[in-house]
Formats: sequence, C-alpha cells, structure tokens
Amino acid sequence: TESHRLGRVMDTYMDTNPRRPLDATLSLQEPLGGETILYFQVGSESVRVLSPPRTQRPTGEKVSLTFHLEHLHLFSRRTEERIL
Repeated sequence: TESHRLGRVMDTYMDTNPRRPLDATLSLQEPLGGETILYFQVGSESVRVLSPPRTQRPTGEKVSLTFHLEHLHLFSRRTEERIL
C-alpha cells in the first residue's frame, strides 16, 4: 500500500464535537510571531496545524482534529503528486 501525507495545514481545526475526528496529542508548539504551528501526534504520524499567534495549549493535551474536507490536500509520499 502507498503511504500519503497531508498538506495545507491552514484548514485544520480542533473541535470539541467533531463528526470525523482524528484523536491527537499535542507534542510541540512553535510560535512564529504571526502564527503558531502546533505539532500533534496522530498514531505514528505527526500532523502540523497553523494556529493564531500566541496560542498556548498544554503539551500532552489530547484533542480531536477535524479537517475542512473541501480544502484538504493529500499527496503521495512516493511520487509527491497530489492525490486529493
């Protein structure tokens, strides 16, 4: 089976009542001034989420991530071509 990677982290959000969630654990926060990148562990994969500046969440926090599917971009790891 082919593995895939997600792109365009801008359309990911944390949701307290998601319909199709990914259970995730916050592993790192990277403040960049105009935005903060939150790094989540989802199973054996790392998912990055762009967040507003000054976002502060406790490391180790368990959340559900939901995607705006109409804005989701999925790429082949092997060919790096866009699949979705």
